Amino acid sequence: GPAPAPRRPAPIPAPAPAPAPVLAPREFVHEPDLEEAAILFANGDHAGAESGLLEVLAQRQQDAPEQQIEVWMTLFDLYRAIGRNDRFESLAIDFAARFNRSAPLWFSMPEQLGMAGAAAPAEGAVAASAVHRDFNWHAPAMLAVTSVAALQASLARADGPWPLFWERLTDIDPAAVPLLTNLFVQWANQEGQFVFSGVERLNALLGAKTPSGERSHSPDWWLLRMAVLRLMDKLDEFELVALDYCVTYEVSPPAWVAPRCGYRCDEGASSDAAPLAPDNGNSGHSDFMASDLGELSAPPDTVPAAQLSGHIDGSATPLLAPFDGLLRPGVPFSIACDMLIRVDFAAAGSVLNWAAEQQGRGHVVAFHNLQRLVAIFFNVIGINEHAWVLPRKN
Repeated sequence: GPAPAPRRPAPIPAPAPAPAPVLAPREFVHEPDLEEAAILFANGDHAGAESGLLEVLAQRQQDAPEQQIEVWMTLFDLYRAIGRNDRFESLAIDFAARFNRSAPLWFSMPEQLGMAGAAAPAEGAVAASAVHRDFNWHAPAMLAVTSVAALQASLARADGPWPLFWERLTDIDPAAVPLLTNLFVQWANQEGQFVFSGVERLNALLGAKTPSGERSHSPDWWLLRMAVLRLMDKLDEFELVALDYCVTYEVSPPAWVAPRCGYRCDEGASSDAAPLAPDNGNSGHSDFMASDLGELSAPPDTVPAAQLSGHIDGSATPLLAPFDGLLRPGVPFSIACDMLIRVDFAAAGSVLNWAAEQQGRGHVVAFHNLQRLVAIFFNVIGINEHAWVLPRKN
């Protein structure tokens, strides 16, 4: 049917105190030309959304570049949301030629959520497993860039399970931290079993490198600590660290994505290792977290970490209900939507009702870092009259 007439977004009065900088509050006014594509996408019609956006782009060829930019960015978001690297790259070449600057960075939302990409092993994988290569990796005292590169290469050539020994670790070269983070993210996204020994050395080091509220420390250490907790499937500890990171740097933390790999810690693997807390997933917090819990008893102006991800069909109420206990009047509440691919009509209706209910209770809610098709759809539905709708900036 025809797209509903656009409603003027009603600005939400700023509460006192003013929203925390994490929200970067500003009114998101979308282009009405993009509404139809957003509606088609919400209905799961990717091809219709794409051809609609390409049509709008063709009509805008004569416009000034800055008047076209939102259409381009919405197309980039569409290709990220459906994991179409080929289409993204050819659009990126056109974009660079037209605007004389580099296009946004490629990433695949389905792949980041483990829905696609590393799903199927190569056919040769079965045959290769017959040639078993023993893998034992011992961290050096100072973990440098070369050590990370060597670790990556040797693990790629060996079959699991992969035992890693951390007993000797005393420090990590700051230049190696982002590389190690990428490695942990890669491992968590793949099948296989990781067995850590002496892991308390790694945990203690990362705990020491991420003091709460100390903005002078690089956020890279925090991202590594969260990547390690994710690989270990420690959701509760990850959430606490993510919240602390969010408060320290006033930015949204990475969203939790359940790991695909298996993990266990081998307590008796090394004679000089201190005894580890039992790692059965139900054991509460390990020692290094216990000392942090005192600092984490949420200061009053905390923005709690909350997120929505993937495809939401039917109703969003079960996903939103857990946030109710976290909202505080006058304290802006940011919901990270970096990994939210699509919301259908019924689910958007439930988001609208929930947002209106929160607004009625004096709460300020922000849907943060939405891919543009979802942000536009939220405006069409009228969610922006009750909450901040903030599209991603890149």
